Amino acid sequence: MPRLLAAVLLALFIPGAAPAAAQALNNDELWARAATPLAQTPWGTGPQVFGGYSNGCIAGAVPLPLDGLGYTVIRTARNRYWGHPQLVEFIQHMGRFAAESGIGTLMVADMAQPRGGPISGHASHEVGLDVDIWLRLLPEPTLSAAERAEPEEMSMLTADGSAIDPARWTDAHVALYREAATYPLTARIFANPLIKQQLCRTVTGDRSWLARVVPWYGHDGHMHVRLTCPPDSPWCVNQTPVDLSDDGCGGALAWWLSEAPYQQTGPSVPPPVPALPAPCAALAPN
Repeated sequence: MPRLLAAVLLALFIPGAAPAAAQALNNDELWARAATPLAQTPWGTGPQVFGGYSNGCIAGAVPLPLDGLGYTVIRTARNRYWGHPQLVEFIQHMGRFAAESGIGTLMVADMAQPRGGPISGHASHEVGLDVDIWLRLLPEPTLSAAERAEPEEMSMLTADGSAIDPARWTDAHVALYREAATYPLTARIFANPLIKQQLCRTVTGDRSWLARVVPWYGHDGHMHVRLTCPPDSPWCVNQTPVDLSDDGCGGALAWWLSEAPYQQTGPSVPPPVPALPAPCAALAPN
């Protein structure tokens, strides 16, 4: 039995030991050491998601092929192009849509690590159900090795960050958000508040899908798509579903466009880091 797994299991029975074990498992450097997925666990074989988007891991993750119809994976040295099969299918669907619509080639950034888990630079992306798709659309289907390793993200905002840049934002971006938001397994899409506002102002006809486009900090150069828990993963924890009866273009958006989200209201005390689900101990690298 690996020493880390033994320590975590022992912590379940020794009072006061659990916090130390939880802290060890929540180390993003630990999970980044996993070069390959782990399919066989005490809970079965094959894809299984354990925990929630910001506090979990995945067994049986599969890699997204680095190049496919309508998409290409960037910054591959990070080894973050792994996910649940339903996430891989979603990205391939979006690539086909981009190719068939003449939109260009999508750049696929971070998905998850081979076994998920805490990941540097993100508050989520831990269970193989999140993906960042850049809004910079490539006219050519491939990148050079240097461009793939160090691509340049492109913001959809003006230089001062106060509005959408009309020279960059196009109907193709609207089509991408619509296609991703209407995909049956999409739970939500995180978008810059100004991108949400632009969609609210310009989308006509069926606007129900706008509910799944949720304002959030940053996200001005990429769309962060999150899928729902797979039905065969009973340990997976869904986020509270969005209210599909409200397109989100009213009071909630107005709050995000105010100064309120960026004001410090009290002393900054980081919340305690929750313990990862118990099955994650079996997936953690040695």
